[in-house]
Amino acid sequence: MSIHSGMDEDGRLVQFKLMLPADLKSRVEAAAKKAHRSLSQEIVATLEEEYPPDGFSLDEFFSTWMERTDYGDDPEEMRRFVEEADAVLMANMPRYSVYLVPRGPSGILTVTFGERRHRPSD
Repeated sequence: MSIHSGMDEDGRLVQFKLMLPADLKSRVEAAAKKAHRSLSQEIVATLEEEYPPDGFSLDEFFSTWMERTDYGDDPEEMRRFVEEADAVLMANMPRYSVYLVPRGPSGILTVTFGERRHRPSD
């Protein structure tokens, strides 16, 4: 089976053959269906997560950005914070996004991390 492995130096997708055990292929297909992705997209997303760009650590990103609380309760300050954090994430792991989600009946905004393609509108 052929998959798109990612971008080459010119930003183009490269293609190659990949042999998988049948049961593994079935599990990946099930995960892809659940995430509303093609088999190729699921494999690429999993590989990108496992092998992020050099110099980027998701753990470090979380400790630097997601554990911060110094942006206060001002919605505009929170939006600026989220835009900054999301730009860092987009440059290193474009599959994911940081966004604000209103929580509870009062609509308190919460900083949230998730897959970019499932990003709710702010």
